[in-house]
Amino acid sequence: MFWVPAQVLLLRGNKLRACPVVASLVELRTLNLSGNQLATLPDLGALVDLVELDVSANQLTQLPATMPPALARLNCNQNRIVELGLEFRPLGRLHELYASDNTLVDIAPPFGSWCPALRQVHLRGNRLEDLPDSFANLRAMELLDARDNQLCIFPLLADGAPVKELRLSNNQLPELDAVELAKVSLAHHCVAVADWLVFVQVCPSLLAKTGHHH
Repeated sequence: MFWVPAQVLLLRGNKLRACPVVASLVELRTLNLSGNQLATLPDLGALVDLVELDVSANQLTQLPATMPPALARLNCNQNRIVELGLEFRPLGRLHELYASDNTLVDIAPPFGSWCPALRQVHLRGNRLEDLPDSFANLRAMELLDARDNQLCIFPLLADGAPVKELRLSNNQLPELDAVELAKVSLAHHCVAVADWLVFVQVCPSLLAKTGHHH
């Protein structure tokens, strides 16, 4: 017989306050530490095969300085994270980010350049006043959820991005940005700008009537 290293480790719903050992489990592909009492995480850069990380519902104020470079799905919902910063620089393969219900006030300006493969970005329930201009590099983005923030500037979008849903309810947006909406592939897509959904199947000439700003 021979020992096969674990590729999946599920520790959801325990009372963990620390987990330094996980940083050495280099064969892991899925790691779930959600629903614990973690205030910090060890550097995870050595987990080069990890593609899914769930650390939601903990007490984190920041993510590890070094993150797994192959990460495709990151769930850090329901923590106390204040910033999405340099830890995202190596995450060029990230497809899904769940960072809702934190205390985010800032996202690093190059964020969209670091993570160009993002398809879903969930930022609901934070304290964001704007999103980085580099979001215009998210050419694969299908869904942006930034409800329940303090956005006062309409987010920049990539030309021809396959965006199916923009969820922007409960912010401080003074007007729609026709220029940005016109960039999106609009067939059967929707934009949520209030507590209702505005289903968008329009032409640029109709969008022009809404006005725009930057």
